[in-house]
Amino acid sequence: MPTTSDTSLLRRFALGALVVIGTVIVLWLLREVAQVLLIVFGGVLLAVFYDGLAGWLADKTPLGRKATLPLVIFGTFALLAGMFWYIGPSIGEQSGQIYDRIPEALEDLRSRLASQPWSEALLSQISLQQSASGSDLLGRITGMFSTALGVLANVVVVVVVGIYCALNPGIYQKGLMLLFPPRHRPRIAELLQSLGQGLRWWLFGRICSMGVVGLLTYLGLLLIGMPLALTLGLLAALLSFVPYIGSLLMFVPAVLIALTESTDMVWQVCVVYAVVQLFESYLITPLIQQRAVAIPPALLITAQLLMGVLAGAVGILLATPLAVTLIILIQMLYVEDTLGEDVAVLGEHH
Repeated sequence: MPTTSDTSLLRRFALGALVVIGTVIVLWLLREVAQVLLIVFGGVLLAVFYDGLAGWLADKTPLGRKATLPLVIFGTFALLAGMFWYIGPSIGEQSGQIYDRIPEALEDLRSRLASQPWSEALLSQISLQQSASGSDLLGRITGMFSTALGVLANVVVVVVVGIYCALNPGIYQKGLMLLFPPRHRPRIAELLQSLGQGLRWWLFGRICSMGVVGLLTYLGLLLIGMPLALTLGLLAALLSFVPYIGSLLMFVPAVLIALTESTDMVWQVCVVYAVVQLFESYLITPLIQQRAVAIPPALLITAQLLMGVLAGAVGILLATPLAVTLIILIQMLYVEDTLGEDVAVLGEHH
């Protein structure tokens, strides 16, 4: 007959097993719904942007937030439509030229590599991949079309969620606070305010950095006579939304296109991108971080890698704001509330 100590041990073992099983199930569910959660988070991020811009405009004008928020929403759409109308044809034409030049650039790169003895195995592997059947090529085209439709649908969902959250944020905040006991709700309200402030200042820093990188890249490529400078500058601005990884990605198409021009153009493009990155890293970023949110580079790259494994490209895209959110949660709920230590919460020094 089992003793009291045996029964206690069995209960502890069963409780530990349930905790492990529950943790595995939760992690599996998070992985399955990671894309959906990230899309919703993207909508919340857009709402934070709208709310911050509307609040700033309300402080600078006699208009209240109820009047400035619709102005901000319609203003951003009008600005995007105007940009598309003004530079859309040029961007479309240059994008088509980039699409046509990339195969030529890859073939040029292949011919250059062919003269190297170590490249034989690599080129043979590429040849095998290029000899895929027509049905495989059709499958790839169909997959690209489906991916494009999926990206468009995700963008629509992000915009819709962002607008609804921005129009009436109070109802969502109150609903979230109802999930916690009444004694904890004031602290949850402080936490939500700090999260909004931290994400708002991070967005401010990113938008400033994107604008500077895009403009400097465009002017630098224009100065050296690089073709398709406008599209490459816009691409550089968009990709710099993702720190570090975006800087590497925006460099690749420029070098491939430069290969179709001349070797000198390749070196000049390398110099332009190096100067832009040095200027951003040692001048623009420190100036922005005096007002915006700064995250240690090693932590940020780790977050991007983890989110890339978990959720692919969408995870990498939103890894930085997720890192900001996680840091603020740890600072307030663990460092301040659990350990009782004082800490400068991200975004609170502004």
